[in-house]
This record gives sequence, structure tokens and C-alpha cells, in this order.
Amino acid sequence: MSLSAQPVAHPRPARLAAELVRGGAALVVVGSTARALLDPRVEPADLDVAVADDDLDALVGALARVGVPASGVSLRRARVVSLSTAWGPLDVFVGAVPPCTAVEVDGVVLAVEVPR
Repeated sequence: MSLSAQPVAHPRPARLAAELVRGGAALVVVGSTARALLDPRVEPADLDVAVADDDLDALVGALARVGVPASGVSLRRARVVSLSTAWGPLDVFVGAVPPCTAVEVDGVVLAVEVPR
């Protein structure tokens, strides 16, 4: 008998994070999507990401690639921004990034907040 692993169906917010990282963004997945990536029983509400100030321009470029207009100046000023995407809601937290672990989603390694 031959066994093969079934691919994991990642939630839509996690797939958005993978697209952003694929597009050059450096971010840490936090909030409910981070919990869902570490515990498949959790259903994420949206995508929350933490981004260091120095990585904002790369995030803005990755957002543009998925059709989401954003401004690095506005993100730096506001520090917390909610954006609407075709993938669902996205909250960006600018500043210090939390400790993280790695999780692979759609062939992309994501930095995911370590649970406390």
C-alpha cells in the first residue's frame, strides 16, 4: 500500500501572507491567522501582520502587486492600518516584530508569531 500526504488547505488570509512574501515583503503573521497556522482548529478572522519600519517599502510594493494601494508614509504615520483586499481584511502593525517561528504556506516560508 502506498501512502501520500494530503496537502494542507491553508486559510485564505495565510495564502495572502504567502503572496505578499512572494512579492518581496518581510513581515510576521500575527493574530488569528498566526494561531490558525499553528493550530488548524482555529479559524482566522483576517490577516494581521507586524512589519518593521525598515521593511515598509517592500510591503507597499508587495501590496501593489496584489492590487492593494498603500502608502509607506501613511503606514509610518498611522502605525496601525486596516486595508481591504480581494483576499479579505488586512491589518498592518508597524514597529517591533514579535518572536516568530517558520511555517510553509504554498511553497513560501512565513514568519509566524510564537504563541505566548
